[in-house]
Amino acid sequence: MPLTRFFYVLLVLVCCSARVLAEADTCADDRTSCQAIGAWDVSVSMGLGARSNPLVGGDEQLILLVPQISWYGEKFFLQNFEVGYTFVDQSRHMLNAVAGLSFDHIYFDDIGLGNFSLNTGSGLSENGAFSGAQDQTPEFIDNGLSEEREGQAIDINDVSQRKIALLGGLDYSYFSGPLQFNLQALNDLSGVHKGEEFRLSSSYVLAGADSRTSLTLGLAWQSEALLDYYYGLDENEITEGSPAYQMESGLTSFVKMTYERRLSKKWTLLTTVQYRKLPSSLSSSPIVDSTGVSTVFIGGSYHF
Repeated sequence: MPLTRFFYVLLVLVCCSARVLAEADTCADDRTSCQAIGAWDVSVSMGLGARSNPLVGGDEQLILLVPQISWYGEKFFLQNFEVGYTFVDQSRHMLNAVAGLSFDHIYFDDIGLGNFSLNTGSGLSENGAFSGAQDQTPEFIDNGLSEEREGQAIDINDVSQRKIALLGGLDYSYFSGPLQFNLQALNDLSGVHKGEEFRLSSSYVLAGADSRTSLTLGLAWQSEALLDYYYGLDENEITEGSPAYQMESGLTSFVKMTYERRLSKKWTLLTTVQYRKLPSSLSSSPIVDSTGVSTVFIGGSYHF
């Protein structure tokens, strides 16, 4: 589609121009964090956390254990549920080809990937912007269903299981001191929903000798095919009083704040709060009864 081609062309042009702006640097001063090439970073966070579930009849997801693993080679890298290949790695610019699991399916699982990850859905590794809400009610409050929708609501236990999709595409980052800007253009490589997603985010990192605080704001546009697969209703899923629902494309906004403090050589305190504001087309679905998703976690990370 034209929009998809436009974003890919834009990414390629920006990143090709970046090659002549700076020399390659393995661990540049402008980066707020860096991992040695060829070294594995394995940790597990243990604590108490939860993620709200926007689906009708969906239970809040408990998060007690979050394993994390990463490895970076000269070109290839692995980061949790994402793999990639680096085309450009400079002090201020980075361009990667990436592939990883989508997280929109997690709300349909009683116990699954969502119980062991802090990702709230939308895209791959979540750097994540937050825009003003169109709804008049406070965003962190679950509003429930309006009276006219009560008869149309469908419990998630009555719909077909949604599958995990594999997303892949280009990932571009620009670094400037404590600021990082990120742009992703992603397609469904698995053929589950054949949709697209584009993400734009900015992060500010304040790093001290033993602590690190980051604030991330972002926007994610998801195509009609992607949203309709997860949150729409097919003819075989409708019930009396609940017509089939065709999703439209939507723009999600999100905000994330994380605080980390080193307690010892092996242990780090981790606290994170995230909020994802759902687009109006999604929150109007008969299987959705909330306008957003909140995630909170506090605990300790043990580094092996």
